[in-house]
Amino acid sequence: MNRMNESNVESLSSSPLAERVRTEVRFADVVSHKPSRLFLFLGGFFIANALIAEFMGVKIFALEPTLGIASLDFNLFGQVGALQFSAGVLLWPIVFTMTDSFVVLFIAFKLGPDLVGNVEPWSWGQLLAVGTVQYAYKFLMAILLTPAIYGAHYLIDRYLGDAVATAMKKRATSWN
Repeated sequence: MNRMNESNVESLSSSPLAERVRTEVRFADVVSHKPSRLFLFLGGFFIANALIAEFMGVKIFALEPTLGIASLDFNLFGQVGALQFSAGVLLWPIVFTMTDSFVVLFIAFKLGPDLVGNVEPWSWGQLLAVGTVQYAYKFLMAILLTPAIYGAHYLIDRYLGDAVATAMKKRATSWN
């Protein structure tokens, strides 16, 4: 029977074949590990939503005709108009809202036109009216999506199983 000495084992463990086997084992561990699969799925979902929202974000539409109702023609901060949204705004609350609408609007429609020079800046009334409608929309979506978020949480816990879900929650809330 042929026995390998320590130098043969070391040379085998540093070979390209051994590295390839280790890589395939690590990949198999990720694929078979439920928390890793969940992370990959959710990460892919969020990235796909972000990309779709960015591509669709330039499409402006009026909400009332889309829903088949008469225009509201509201007056907010001296601005009279209908509810107009970019299509991307429909997807972002599903992903998350990280930035302040007023800051983004200020940069894009107050500072931006001064930098570009070929577009007229928005009035303060228009900026406040649009920002307020956006906040109201985000608030409404937060309320409407809360049951869906709790439902997704339940499904994730069920998918992971009680032991893994509890262990992950414990680890996520520990300070170590």
